[in-house]
Amino acid sequence: MKRLVLALMAVFMIAGVASAQTTFNLNGQIRVYPEINNYGFGAVNYSADSKTTSFVDQRARLFFNLKSGDNIGGTVALEIDFRWGDAAYQTQRNRGGALGADTVNTEVKSSFLWFKPNNDLKLTLGMQTLTDDYKGIIFGGADMAGVRADYTISKDSSLLVGWFLLSDNSAATGTSDALWFLPISYSMKMGDNKLGLAYYRIQDGRPGNITAPGTKTYKSGTSTGAQINYLGANYAGKAGDISYSAFLVYNFGTIDKQTATSDADISAFAFNADAAMKLGSGKAKLALLYVSGDNSADFGFITGNQLSTGADLPLLQNDLYLTLRTLEDITHSTAVVPDVNNGDLGVTVLYATYDQNITDKLNIQAAVGYGKANENNTSNKKPGITEINAQAIYKLDKALTIKAALAYGILSDVKVGTKDADNLYRAMLKFQYAF
Repeated sequence: MKRLVLALMAVFMIAGVASAQTTFNLNGQIRVYPEINNYGFGAVNYSADSKTTSFVDQRARLFFNLKSGDNIGGTVALEIDFRWGDAAYQTQRNRGGALGADTVNTEVKSSFLWFKPNNDLKLTLGMQTLTDDYKGIIFGGADMAGVRADYTISKDSSLLVGWFLLSDNSAATGTSDALWFLPISYSMKMGDNKLGLAYYRIQDGRPGNITAPGTKTYKSGTSTGAQINYLGANYAGKAGDISYSAFLVYNFGTIDKQTATSDADISAFAFNADAAMKLGSGKAKLALLYVSGDNSADFGFITGNQLSTGADLPLLQNDLYLTLRTLEDITHSTAVVPDVNNGDLGVTVLYATYDQNITDKLNIQAAVGYGKANENNTSNKKPGITEINAQAIYKLDKALTIKAALAYGILSDVKVGTKDADNLYRAMLKFQYAF
């Protein structure tokens, strides 16, 4: 017995030394969002006789972070989503909200390791979240597997280079059948201002049809591949009480054999500018986003939603609730403009917001926005929406935030058969616990 006790003490001592070298941290969030709208759950279902839909959406995200010293670490992130009452006793993602729960629905969002070979270089390998330098219009908060290198050139400049494999069947087939993404991004501080330059390359070697939800066919059955490029710059700064940012990015490339005999060209650009300033006791912001479209046999601005049959990538904004997808969306992630490709019609979005702190715990915001397609659809129309919304954010505790949001959208040139579609409304109550 004495020997057993001594052996156990030795094991615990060794484990204690190892744990002293490696630290563990758990963080994440739990969100519960009751909602009422008149267009359903999932995609926007336009109707000339719309009905009220009500549901509760819920999400939990857990980030398990490990760190051994200052130069080595890793993260595993898990996600559990469901709509109250949806299903139980299943093996399926985004389910488990019905009586009994007991559903195998845990998703792996991230799983990566990182290390620093020296003080200036950090390498991250594995499934990780990466967005673009253009407010998420290409890859809004996307999860992708690959390697990322962040290099500090100086105290005012840095470089990011990566290689990510977005889809790959070549290991099973023995032939080239992969979709990969190469980002190169340079950032430089100039006093209070910041300049960024980026080049992205997407190489799609997958043959055959790729049809993304809500868009026309990105590749036909005869397609043998695609080469997609993005070249752009972004700038952000401050002048007195005014803070501002802008970007311009050109998207170009070719889809090989889009038909049996001809290729399709990709040629589009996106521009964004916004400015914010103090106004009275609050803050006002004005933002413009323009993304060109192409309703011919060629293609407009390509986003991650065109490259995947299940992509659901939001724009990194929380100011508009009906016009654009928001960063806070859960399984119910939808909008009149699901992404800036917008079915190859492109989009112009202009909006203004005003927010003010009422107390140290309560903030209110109002917004008015306008979004419209830049090209005619098959009905020779340019569908659009004028949105008015208001939200109030209350910090019950430093870890718990409650947000109430109400949005109303006036549609234009949106038809259901020969009738005009009903205008849209959405009301939400958001409970978010972050830890």
